[in-house]
Amino acid sequence: MLLLLIVIGTDQKMITSSNSSSEFRQSLIDRFLEVRPAISHCFNSAKSPELTASLAKVTVHQLEALHYISRGKLTMSELAKHMSISESAATALIDRLFAQGLVSRFSDPKDRRMVKVGLSSYAERMIVQIEENRRRTVELLLSALEDEQLVTLVELLETIVTHLTTASTSNPPKP
Repeated sequence: MLLLLIVIGTDQKMITSSNSSSEFRQSLIDRFLEVRPAISHCFNSAKSPELTASLAKVTVHQLEALHYISRGKLTMSELAKHMSISESAATALIDRLFAQGLVSRFSDPKDRRMVKVGLSSYAERMIVQIEENRRRTVELLLSALEDEQLVTLVELLETIVTHLTTASTSNPPKP
């Protein structure tokens, strides 16, 4: 019989598995799925009333587009590629953001046919608020960890991201 001990903080849980480590792995996945909503709730409830009001009419997809655009002006094809959507879907998304005053369109001086989108000053301020809020929330969440635990967490998350990046390049999404 395989005896596995999991230590989380000072709480110890013992799990006995006679079949295989797959049952153990499934129980860990279940535990992960149980704690995930609490972490999401922490991010959602930590928003200031001003930030909540700013985001009231912004969808998750629009927020994702704003995030990419905040890194620098993009063409429709660049945005579409980042978001894994068609150029027509990116154009429709930008049209909605433009109507809300969140993006501006710019002609490329080198090629007048090329149009890039950038954040409006209002959207820039909103993105700054979002990033400041996110940072405060992450600092609060991670304050429960010792430095050594935080190093381990970050290394594990980097491993997951590397795996996802490798998996997505070997199995690209179908258009």
